[in-house]
Amino acid sequence: MANQIIILPLCALYGIVLLQGIVLLCRGRGDEGRKEVRLPVIMFWIGTLGGAVLLAFDIASAIQDGSLGLTICFSLLALVGISLMVAYLNCCITFDRHGLTHKNFWGICRSYTYDQLTAWEINSGNPGESYLYVGKKKLSFNLLHENGADFVDAFLRGYRKAHHGAELPNMRKILRAGKGFRAHVHNPGEFLFIFIMMLVFVIGMGIWCVVTVLEPVTEEDGELMELTFTSWEVEEDDLRLISPDKAEAFLIGGYEEHLSHCGSLQENCNGSTAFSVRASRITPDKGEPYYNVLSIAAGDEVYRTLEDSTAYSREDLYPTILFWGGFLVLVLAFAALTYAVGSNPQKFPKWLVYGVFKKDAIDI
Repeated sequence: MANQIIILPLCALYGIVLLQGIVLLCRGRGDEGRKEVRLPVIMFWIGTLGGAVLLAFDIASAIQDGSLGLTICFSLLALVGISLMVAYLNCCITFDRHGLTHKNFWGICRSYTYDQLTAWEINSGNPGESYLYVGKKKLSFNLLHENGADFVDAFLRGYRKAHHGAELPNMRKILRAGKGFRAHVHNPGEFLFIFIMMLVFVIGMGIWCVVTVLEPVTEEDGELMELTFTSWEVEEDDLRLISPDKAEAFLIGGYEEHLSHCGSLQENCNGSTAFSVRASRITPDKGEPYYNVLSIAAGDEVYRTLEDSTAYSREDLYPTILFWGGFLVLVLAFAALTYAVGSNPQKFPKWLVYGVFKKDAIDI
């Protein structure tokens, strides 16, 4: 049910975006006398194909009772493809000799005349990418996209006409006259985006791992079997039971702390005592398959319960928190170092500056 709640809206969104794209492609581009700067149409078809394939995998996984985690993974990847389709549809600039209209990813349109422009800039790390500034607002476009060069010619000519022949200022020259991170780093927004994505990844993975560890062990996590055992042996923290009914061994993890009446259980591994065992089959990358015992009892004597297995699994909680917490501290420390070096590159040795930034991404 949870899988359907995720997949059905995503399929509906994919269908709506695909229909909008087909309508746009059939209708044609823009009004008479206006041109568009837009992503190449191949990006729309890449997003369409990728989204369709991933949604197909998603649906197939749900039909075969795939896990919720797998559904979320396929859905997020499919959402990337849909985002590419939306970017083609919405991210564009239409212009003529009077002004321009900028449409962002969310479909919000804003129109400007050329006399409102305050600066422009070419990304030194990616010469095709450029930015227009209207006050503090930043509009991005790509010179390599269709009509990109014509757009540059239009807004430069329009600005000169509106400002009596004056040239549109270059943002890098304006920033170099100031101080701080923006004055030295060419594209500060990219670094902010990267750090936000890193934080989202670390925090998201940390939460997912903690939630996974905290999730209680239930009857659905294993199958119930009636077995006899003929022998046992200890492997570090695991008690290994051998049954003539199964080729695989049965392992009880953390038996010293999370197993009751261990001596009695070992005595009953005599080939005649019937055990009620709930276990899940594990196939490791290396080594032989085995069964992980979730609960085990013989008659009225209960040796291990699902609650015991839950307590054992939660012993990994603190190492998990320490790992992802340490990872988060490293990301924050690197972000602080990047900001400090970017704000005052002249105060740091060049090997450190160019270790954090590319040479064409910062001015010293």
